[in-house]
Amino acid sequence: MKKSFSVVLLLLLVLVISSCSTMVRIDTPGVSGAEIRLNGEPLGFAPVKKKLSDALWESYTVDVRKDGYKTYYGELKKEVKADAVIGGLFVWPIWLWVYGPEPVQNIYLEPEDKK
Repeated sequence: MKKSFSVVLLLLLVLVISSCSTMVRIDTPGVSGAEIRLNGEPLGFAPVKKKLSDALWESYTVDVRKDGYKTYYGELKKEVKADAVIGGLFVWPIWLWVYGPEPVQNIYLEPEDKK
């Protein structure tokens, strides 16, 4: 009985932790077709979607390029994940997945200065 409870708890934990991610949409409002790179790797052209981890230790840098616009470099915005906070009240390792990227990331590009 004790062993089966441990197995069920372990499976539940694996299930919860493996679903600790967010589908993130990165867009450049008003500028279509900007190239987006995530952590230096090509991701595609705006708008793009990518499933990203909510782990505390993960950070994501993004650069966005488009001819005629200044290149944007920065980090994706993050937020506290309420469902992980609630789950963490019952199973402590879930606290490691409480701060992940916001699901919608709008990046506003500035036109290059014409001289």
